[in-house]
Amino acid sequence: MSIDYTVPILVVDDQALMVDLAIRVLGRLGFTRIDHERNGEKALANLRARPYQLVICDMHMQPLSGLQLLRLIRQDGALKGTRFLLMTGSAEPATVVKAREAGADAYLLKPFTQEQLKAKLGEMFSRDRRTPLW
Repeated sequence: MSIDYTVPILVVDDQALMVDLAIRVLGRLGFTRIDHERNGEKALANLRARPYQLVICDMHMQPLSGLQLLRLIRQDGALKGTRFLLMTGSAEPATVVKAREAGADAYLLKPFTQEQLKAKLGEMFSRDRRTPLW
């Protein structure tokens, strides 16, 4: 399956620098429909108002963390099929386990390069949505 660069993507991170980095990299890769939010609560409202094919989300945010957002998405019948890439600055094995258990499709360590994000997205879009990259 090839990547459709017109799919709507939602980037969620409470750090403006990371949001800007993700948007720039996605734009360089050819994606054209990128929205962003700075917290999980607003992101959930966006997801319920508009269908997104992919969420790229920071793990550690307040008041709703990326893990909490992911769990809410996986419990919502209308949203549970949304691809979810969880990113964090923590390389701790326990963090990876938490991401997997919450239902993340993939995990990306911050800061990331354009090549790393491109590879991860290629893997995610080449698989069935229900098959995580673990």
